Parts: sequence; structure tokens; C-alpha cells
Amino acid sequence: MKRLLMKAQESRGDFCLALLAYRATPQATTGISPAQLPMCRCLHTTLPSLSFRLQPELVQRDHFAVREQHQKNKQAENYNARHGVRPLKPLQVGNQVLVWDLNIRQWQIPAVVIKMVNSRSYVVQLDGGATKSPSGQE
Repeated sequence: MKRLLMKAQESRGDFCLALLAYRATPQATTGISPAQLPMCRCLHTTLPSLSFRLQPELVQRDHFAVREQHQKNKQAENYNARHGVRPLKPLQVGNQVLVWDLNIRQWQIPAVVIKMVNSRSYVVQLDGGATKSPSGQE
């Protein structure tokens, strides 16, 4: 929105027309314009369009949700590929691990896994006998 306002001011254009163009443009993730969701029709802009495009038409929300979920999955795949994300093997009870030391900001404190809370959370016992849970409570 800020960029839209700045471009309208720089070009000495009408901000209302710029806002109309934004609201009438289909979004990349959904394929539906922001105005089409609540009003169930396309907006009449300064660009020529066919009259049947301006008639009310219900947006199929299930198709919208499927497309949005597909786009989110695609983004997650791209992020994971770009950042080298890989699935980790689950830890077993008795495995030795290192715990993040907040004072020196390193994985340095040795501990032993004593309980699995869920697929990525564990209760560990530190060398001194204290236990650490996922919520940080000892």
C-alpha cells in the first residue's frame, strides 16, 4: 500500500485509480482479486473488459482453499530446497546430546535424553542432574 501511494504521488496520478487497479488485479497466490472475494464479481476499471466478467459469480471457496494450500506447500518446498532443510532422525531415550548455552551462545552443555514429548521435543537431563523440558521449565 505504501508503494502504491508513493507511485501515485510521484507520477501525479490519482491514488483512487491506483487503489482500484490493485483491488481488481488477481493475486498470484489465489488467482482471485481482493475485491472479488467479498463482492463475488470483478470491478469495473478504466481498462476495457467484457460485460460478462462484471456479472456476479460465486467464488468457489473450496477451490480457493486448495489453490492457497498448494501455493503454501510450493513455498515451503522452495524454502527447504534453498536452505538445505532435511528431516532429522528422531532421538532415542539414552542418546547423548548438547544443549544450547545461553551465556556463551553455543551448543556446549552435555545432556542425556530421558523422555520424548513429541516428534521434535524431548526432556533431557543435564550433567548436574537437573532436567530441562521443552517449555524451558526445570
